[in-house]
Amino acid sequence: MRVLTVPRAELDPEAALDRLLSLGPVDITEGIGGLRVLFAESPSLDDEVARALGRSPGRLHWSAPVLRDGGTTALLEVRPQRVAGLWLAPVVDGASPPAPTPDGLLLRDSPVFGSGAHPTTVLCLEALAELPPAPRVIDVGTGNGVLALAALRLGAGVALGVDTDPLAVQEARANATLNALADRFTATLSGPDAGLGRAPLVLANVLAAPLQVLAPAIAGLVASDGDLLLSGIPEGVAEEVTRAYLHVGMRRGPVRSRGGWTCLHLRAGW
Repeated sequence: MRVLTVPRAELDPEAALDRLLSLGPVDITEGIGGLRVLFAESPSLDDEVARALGRSPGRLHWSAPVLRDGGTTALLEVRPQRVAGLWLAPVVDGASPPAPTPDGLLLRDSPVFGSGAHPTTVLCLEALAELPPAPRVIDVGTGNGVLALAALRLGAGVALGVDTDPLAVQEARANATLNALADRFTATLSGPDAGLGRAPLVLANVLAAPLQVLAPAIAGLVASDGDLLLSGIPEGVAEEVTRAYLHVGMRRGPVRSRGGWTCLHLRAGW
């Protein structure tokens, strides 16, 4: 990903906007200084943008994007976003956070996964919003706690987030406090096989390989007739991951995809 800046002094932003939109940018903003446009990298990007703007490639102003989610998400800037009816608002260190709201989550701006911008998180949040609130939720690989805390905002009773990264556990607890949800949220440094009990709703947005390896442990967390949301799965291996869970007694449910990623909704077969 690269960010193109088109200074207002060099080119009429409105004219440039129409031309740049035809190239399919990932994101675009307009400010006092001009346009900032986020593009996915391609071998012909410089030439295509130069032709659209009527200037030589050497006169283009490029910069690096803002990286979040462990470097897997490229952004123009860190800013609030609305996902599945919830406002996800970043809180930068040193800034005074606003008061929590019933339809939003405040998330500390940190390197831990869970900014809310990654397609795998968006898919999970969309699926979560369509489920009835569960009395208990377990979030495997909780990261900064965004999914577990979103479940609480959407009406869940209590939530447990587990992660093997101490920084993730620290950030998840901090975000729970920031959102006045610490009395209903617990974060622990562990994996899914640590005697966590069962829950009517289990979430796991991690990589496809560990999802397959941990299928017996993760499925074992799901209560009778409960729901399991799995994300972090490239579309090309979604069926392979599904089979791993069918093998341990889960049943197929809805599947949703975005940006080459898949979220599986499975149901307990017991």
